[in-house]
Amino acid sequence: MAVGLVRKIMNLCRAWAEAAKRRFRLCGTKGREASVPETMTEEEKLAQAWLQSRGYAAEFEPEIVKEGRSPDFRARGSAEPNSLWAEVKTLDPEDVSVVMGRAANIIHATSLPGNLRGFATVFVNGVTRDQSVRYVLKLFAEHAPKYKNETVRLIFTQQAPDAKGLRRVDAGSLTPPELFWIRGAGDQKFAVPPGVLEDGLSMVTVHEGGVDRTVAAFHLFEWTAPLDCALVAKLDPTEHPLSVHPMGGGFVSVGSRVLKAIESANGQIKNGCRYHKAPGMGGYR
Repeated sequence: MAVGLVRKIMNLCRAWAEAAKRRFRLCGTKGREASVPETMTEEEKLAQAWLQSRGYAAEFEPEIVKEGRSPDFRARGSAEPNSLWAEVKTLDPEDVSVVMGRAANIIHATSLPGNLRGFATVFVNGVTRDQSVRYVLKLFAEHAPKYKNETVRLIFTQQAPDAKGLRRVDAGSLTPPELFWIRGAGDQKFAVPPGVLEDGLSMVTVHEGGVDRTVAAFHLFEWTAPLDCALVAKLDPTEHPLSVHPMGGGFVSVGSRVLKAIESANGQIKNGCRYHKAPGMGGYR
């Protein structure tokens, strides 16, 4: 009996996941349009419609739960299981996605030189500060026009948040040449943004205090060093007018975000079971 009930609940969960891919008309169990509280999200409306289409009366924010966090629905019907809890979760966006959105807004709000051709990428991560994005854009706007008639790669980095101190390094032997403006490295080796300075044996020239010094790149750069923000621009007078876009780095955290959502839903269903013992099911989008 218990095994059959568990199997039935699992089948319900699978069907719910499949239903999340489609849109439903919100109908009651007798074909009437369901009463939908204004506080419901689109995902909760979808879940309520799915439960009702299977013969359940789905009570949103059930009144039986007096304390603590309640599951979204208490569902009651005539078929087994005739009572169950249901919780709907929407995955939080990745931190880096949020930062990329802010970076895109900053880029669009920044006045950049209008006579440049090529493309540029602003690299951010989950903890990049808005000030760092603004700073690399400011450096780019200040220095890029000097190279508008050249094919060259310009790299502007903010290595440590809130740190100052600007350093200049050129890898002039590369094709195209790569020119670096590095801020906030302190006494650490310089971080390397994606797609640049790929050979650690390349010779680079450091410009400091009016003195130039040429060494192999690996003496100055560290390819695994952390980086708060970087702007990498490839200028080419034969290309289309300049475009600038943000790009996120780091690991995709879908698995951890799903686990967090499941743990939260489990806690709410357990709290519901304090008031009424019933199996629980959850879904996320």
